[in-house]
Amino acid sequence: MQQIKTPLPFFLTLGILLCPLLLSGQSAQPAFRHYSTEDGLPSPEVYEVLQDRHGFLWFGTDNGVSRFNGYEFENFGPEQGLNNVVVYYLYEDYKDRIWMVTSSENLYYYDYAADSIQAYAYNGSIQAHVVQRRGTPGIFVDSLDTVYRTLSEQGVIRIGSSGQVAIYPDSIERGPSFIEMAGNLFFTEGGEFSKDLRANNKFPIFFYGKKEPAKVILPLITESSSGGNYFLQLSDGSLLCFTKSAYYAFKGRELQWYRPGTDFPLVSSWQAKNGAIYLGGDQGTGVRVFSGEEALANNEYLTLLKGYTVSHILEDRQGGYWFTTTQDGVFYSPGLNYRVYGRAGGLPEDNITALAAGRDTIVAATRQGQLFWLSQQPEKVRLLRRPWGKAEVFDLEKGADGNIWIGTGIGVYLFDRSAEIQGHSITIYSQEHKRFQKAVGTKGITLPLSSSHLFLRLPYGFARYQIEADTVDYFSFNSGFRERLYAIYEDFQGRLWIGMFDGLFQFAGDSLLRPQPFFPKMGLRVERIAQLADSTLVIGTKGGGVLLWKDEHYLEITKADGLTSDMVETLHIDSAQHIWVGTLQGLNKITLYPEVNVKTFTTRNGLPSNEINEVDSYGDQVWAATRGGLLKLPAERKTTAASPAPLLEEVRVNGQERPAAAIDVLPFRENDLRFTFLSINYFLDGHIPYRYRLSADEPWVNTQNRQVDFAALAPGQYRFEVQAQNEDGIWSDSTALPFRILPPFWAAWWFWAIIGAMAAGIGYLFYRNRMELYKKEVAYQRERANAEKEKAELEKEMNHLQATALRAQMNPHFIFNCLNSIQGFIAVGDKTNAMRYLARFAKLVRSTLDSSLENRISLDQEVAMLESYLALEQMRFDEKFEFQLTVADNIGRETTQLPPLLVQPFVENAIIHGLSDASRKGRIDICYEQDNGNLKVTVTDNGIGIRASEKKKQANSSLHKSVGMTLTRKRLELLDQSGKEENVVVEELTDEAGKVNGTRVTVWIRRF
Repeated sequence: MQQIKTPLPFFLTLGILLCPLLLSGQSAQPAFRHYSTEDGLPSPEVYEVLQDRHGFLWFGTDNGVSRFNGYEFENFGPEQGLNNVVVYYLYEDYKDRIWMVTSSENLYYYDYAADSIQAYAYNGSIQAHVVQRRGTPGIFVDSLDTVYRTLSEQGVIRIGSSGQVAIYPDSIERGPSFIEMAGNLFFTEGGEFSKDLRANNKFPIFFYGKKEPAKVILPLITESSSGGNYFLQLSDGSLLCFTKSAYYAFKGRELQWYRPGTDFPLVSSWQAKNGAIYLGGDQGTGVRVFSGEEALANNEYLTLLKGYTVSHILEDRQGGYWFTTTQDGVFYSPGLNYRVYGRAGGLPEDNITALAAGRDTIVAATRQGQLFWLSQQPEKVRLLRRPWGKAEVFDLEKGADGNIWIGTGIGVYLFDRSAEIQGHSITIYSQEHKRFQKAVGTKGITLPLSSSHLFLRLPYGFARYQIEADTVDYFSFNSGFRERLYAIYEDFQGRLWIGMFDGLFQFAGDSLLRPQPFFPKMGLRVERIAQLADSTLVIGTKGGGVLLWKDEHYLEITKADGLTSDMVETLHIDSAQHIWVGTLQGLNKITLYPEVNVKTFTTRNGLPSNEINEVDSYGDQVWAATRGGLLKLPAERKTTAASPAPLLEEVRVNGQERPAAAIDVLPFRENDLRFTFLSINYFLDGHIPYRYRLSADEPWVNTQNRQVDFAALAPGQYRFEVQAQNEDGIWSDSTALPFRILPPFWAAWWFWAIIGAMAAGIGYLFYRNRMELYKKEVAYQRERANAEKEKAELEKEMNHLQATALRAQMNPHFIFNCLNSIQGFIAVGDKTNAMRYLARFAKLVRSTLDSSLENRISLDQEVAMLESYLALEQMRFDEKFEFQLTVADNIGRETTQLPPLLVQPFVENAIIHGLSDASRKGRIDICYEQDNGNLKVTVTDNGIGIRASEKKKQANSSLHKSVGMTLTRKRLELLDQSGKEENVVVEELTDEAGKVNGTRVTVWIRRF
C-alpha cells in the first residue's frame, strides 16, 4: 500500500457559545409516566392520592374518586353513592374504609365489605360548625368509630359512634395551632393574626395536647398573598410548619430554625422514606425536592414538573412516586434517582445518539447533530457551536488525555480540555480515482489502548489515522477491502477485528480471516466489539446476544439468560469489568463473577426510553444515551424484593361468582371454574407475568392474563396456586386456594356399598334360582340323555336288523343264481363240471353263511369270497370272461374291516348284464384303493355298456331283475351317515371315437 502524507490539516478554533440551559439544579429530570383521562381518570383535575392496605391507589378528583390497580381505573360517582363528586382529601381507617372529604365538607366512605360508597351518618353535625378548607384537612377514625375532624378556627370536632359531639379544646386562641388527640396531630389555621402582633412583627403558634397549652411567638416574615398554612411531621419527630410567608421547624415545642418561603406558593408536602422532602407548589411552580431538612433550611432543591400545580405527592410501597396535578392528571416515576437530561431540561431534543463521559464533563450529541457539554461541578449544560453544520454526529470517543474525538458525516473533530473544537478535514488518497478525497465522513471511531492512532469506520472500508503525525497511513479501499463494516477493534495483542454483516473476522495482511476456533454465532452480524481486562473478547451481535470468547473458552449470554433482547445496539465495559449492553428493549448490566448475572434497566425502572444508543462511564458513574434523553444512572440499583402474593379477585363456579371460602367442597356438576387474580406492581405498567398450576405435581403455566378457566374438572383434590413476577424476574409467594370436587353419587363409596349389597342379595337370589333351574336342567338332561341313549341304541339295533334283513334278501338271490348254474351243467350232461362247480359252491356257501352272521369281515375274507364267486361264474359262462382282483399295497388286508358281500352284487351285475351277449371275450377288473381314509372299490368291465344293457332289459321283460345293487345301495346308506351324496357311481366307458368300451362302477365304503 502506498502511503501518502496528508497536507497540513487546518484547525478551526471556535469560540464556544456557552448557553446555560437551566438554573443550578434544574436541568435534570426523572422519567415520568403520565396518566390522564385517556387512560381512564375521571378528570384531569386531581387533588389527592392514597395507597390503601391492599396496594390500590385512590385518586380524589373534581369528578369523583378513582381506584387504580396498575391495569385500569375504576371510577366512583353519584351512581355508586358519592353525591358530592369534588373530593380533595382521602383517609383509610382501621376497617379498611376509604374516607373522602368533599368540597361540601361532607364525609363519605367506601366499604370494601359492602363494595359501595356510603355517606357519613352525622354529616349534619359537621355542617353545623364552620368548616373551611384551609391547610391540611385532618380526619381520623379510632377503633370505637369515633370520627375526629379539624375545624378551621375552633380546633377539632369529635363525633362518637352514636352521634354525640364534642369540640376540643374548649377554647382556642386565634392563630395557627397544633392539636394532639387520640395519638394524632391536627393542625388548624386559627383565623387572622391580631393587629398588634402584625405591628410588632410577631407570629404566634399554639400547641394543645397532653401537656399544658403552649404559645410560641415566632418572628413574622412579610406575609404572602398566595398559598396556605400547612404542616409536615417528619420521621424523626420534627415538625415543619409552612405559612404564607415562612418555613418553621420545631423539635417538640422548640423552634429550631426558620426561613422565608414567599417565593413558592405551597399546596402540598411529603417526606420520602430516604428523608427527602417534597413540596408541591401552586401556579405551575411544580415540585421542589430537598434532600433533607438541612437542604430545606438552606433552600437547596431540584425542581420537577415545572409548569404544573402539584396538589399531592405520594411514595408508594415499591418506591415509586406519584404526583397529582390540577391541570393534567397524574405523573408517576418508578425511580427519581434516575436523572434525565432532555427537552424537559432545556435541550433542543430528547434523542441522544452519542456520548463520552469524563471525570466531571460529559459530551453528548443529539440525532440532529447538536453537541452539548454537561459539567457536573456545578451542574451546567452548555451547547457547543457546530463547525460541521447540520451533519449528523455518529460517534464520540474519549482519549486517555481527556480529549474527545467527534465523528461526523463530514469529518473528524477534536474537543480538547480547553473547550476548543478543532476540525480535521482528513485527506485520504484513492489509488482508483488518482485524487485526494477531503472531508471524509466517519461512521465510528475506535481509539485503541495505545491511543497513538485512531481507526475510522468509513461508509465502506476503514482508515487508520496517526494522531501525532496527523496523517492517514492506511486506507483499506486502496488494498481492495471496500466492504461495509459495523465494528472495528484492535485488541491488547494488536490484532485487528472487524465486525461485518456475516460475522467476526480478523483483518491481517489485507485479508479477512475467520477466528479459530469458530463458533456458529460468530457468523451473525457483529455490531460492537470490546475486551475485558483478562483479554476475553466481548462481541455484541444482532440476534445472538453477547458472545464471550478467549482461546478455547466460549460463552453465550442471551435473552434466555435475562437480556432484554438478543439484538445488541451497543457495548461498554466499565472500570469494575461490568458489561453494559444497550438494546432497543432496554439496558443490561452483566456481572460475570461469582456467576453470570444480568440486571436489566427499562422504563419500568425509570429509564426515559428503552432505546439505548450508547453507554459510557467514568469511575462508578454510568451514562446512557437514549431516545428519551441523556440518562445518569444511580450508582447502584438494588434488586427489587419479590412482589406481594397476588390477590384473588374473583372466583366463578359454573359462571356464578362465589366467595373463595365457599368453594372448599364442590358437587361434581360444579366443575367449571374461573379464577381472576391481580398483582399490584406499578413498575410493570400492566405487563405483569403470572404463572399458575392446579397441583404441586404439575408444571407451572405462564401467562400475562389475569384470568384462567378450567372447564369440566374431574372429581378430585386440587390446589389452585398463582404467582406474579416482578421487574427483576423474581417470583412472588403463592396465593393458594385448595378445593375439592366431589365424585358423582354413583362414584361415591357408600353408593357402591349399597350397590354391592343389592348386587350380593340379587346375586344370591339369582344363584339360588339358578341352582334350582340347574338341578331341574340336570334332571331333564339326564332324562333326555337316557332317552337319547335308548333311542340311539334302538336305532342301532334297528339298523343292525335292517342290514341283517338286507343280507337275508341278498343271500337267497345269490344262492338261487348258483343253483341255476349247477342246473345248467346238469341239463347239458356235463357231470364233471357240475360236480366241480357244486364243490366250489358248497365252499362259497359255507363262507357266505359264516360271514352273514358277522357285521364286519376282513378285506382278505371279502376278496377270497369274491374270487370263489368269480371262479364259479367263470365256469357257468364257459370261460367267456377273465377277471383280475387287485388290492393296493397301502391297505391292510387283515386289519381293514367292512360289511360282507358289499361288492358282490356289482360284480354279478357286470357279469350278467355286461357280458351275456358280448361278441368279444369279457374282462372284469376289481381294484381296492385307499381314498381320504376310506375304501374305494372299482369294478370295471368291457361289456356292452349301461345304455345297451338298459334297453335290453326293457326289450326282454323276462330277464332277471337284479335287486342286489339296490339292496347294496341301501346298505351303504345305513353304513355312512355323513351326508355324502353318492356312495356308488356308475360310468359308461367310451373310446376317442365315442364307441362304448364297457362300464365302471365305483363304490366308497367307510373304513372301520
